Amino acid sequence: MDSPNRVKEIYELRQLRGLAALLVFFYHAMHSGRTAIGITGWPVADFPPLAVLWEGHSGVSLFLVLSGFILAIGTFGREFNYARFLERRLRRIVPLTAIVLLFGLYAVQDLDFGQVLASTLLLRNTPAAFNDPSGITGTLWTVSVEFQFYLVAPFIFAAAGDRGLRFLIPAMFLLFAMKLIVLLPFWDQGKELYRINYFTIVGRANQFLIGVGLAYAVYRRPPDRSKKLLWWIALVVSAAAVMFLLWTVNYGGGVTNFRRWHLILPEFEGLVWSAFLVSFWMANPVRWPPAARSLANVGTVSFGLYVLHYAVQRAFWLNFSQIPGSEAVTNLWQVGLINLAVLAFCLALASASWFCIEKPFVNDDKRKPYVS
Repeated sequence: MDSPNRVKEIYELRQLRGLAALLVFFYHAMHSGRTAIGITGWPVADFPPLAVLWEGHSGVSLFLVLSGFILAIGTFGREFNYARFLERRLRRIVPLTAIVLLFGLYAVQDLDFGQVLASTLLLRNTPAAFNDPSGITGTLWTVSVEFQFYLVAPFIFAAAGDRGLRFLIPAMFLLFAMKLIVLLPFWDQGKELYRINYFTIVGRANQFLIGVGLAYAVYRRPPDRSKKLLWWIALVVSAAAVMFLLWTVNYGGGVTNFRRWHLILPEFEGLVWSAFLVSFWMANPVRWPPAARSLANVGTVSFGLYVLHYAVQRAFWLNFSQIPGSEAVTNLWQVGLINLAVLAFCLALASASWFCIEKPFVNDDKRKPYVS
């Protein structure tokens, strides 16, 4: 989800990648921790801001809007090399993904060639892919969604650059209508509706397009950063909109308890996160240097953190009862403090992944831009 062109990197967007990764980490880790200490059922947030924690899966939506925005922002009005674009995207996601898939293969007892092929072809979010009990490949479904978007992204960028909202709005309407057509056979099967709407490009496509639309709006009318008060108001309002939307989801039993209105939830999430994105960028709220650097550093290693954290926190909490003194952990505050230690370990892994696996390919890409 890094910007792969020579447009100057927007520091605040790297911080947002870090924020998105942290949301997803604490979403998984807090739910796993609750289960480990014997608390069952989906948690209900009596205090609305807590809904952002219990529904932190929405960090994925922020990731996808960011991805559409960052990839598109440097392409309008420029010559575009499609082959180079795909090469660079593959260089960014394949090294770590390939290693994780290879390790995940050895955790599967009953494996056939079709499952291996589906996973290798970045179809991790289809029923054909294998499921490893370790969970090390558990987050790769988002990589599949991203790659499926990459295949058509250059054409979307070109059309958006030429026609703007006259293309993007009808395109989003078309994709939403096609989603409904795909979901109709499962109208009374909540689990299938949730799976397709949440885990696949069918449900997520418009989040990318919303990011592209925001990039086009910024390209056509660059925002005025000098209007600090206005952007701070926009940041507060957009953050409240995110919180209210997730509180609504939470109050209805959580994202896994599929309600019919969830059909349009990805679009709602995309819109509120896009508003949060641009207002965060303009307001620049994280100004204390240690905090700003820390969040940006998390953004730098966010891909590794996102890919690797699920298996780590899952293994930790599944075996938590074996740790001496674990019976003393009885409330969510204690779970949260323990998860800070789990996060530190995950960040160490993600940093190692960045320096050893990801960074060499990213540095090579900087010498070969795909736009001119």
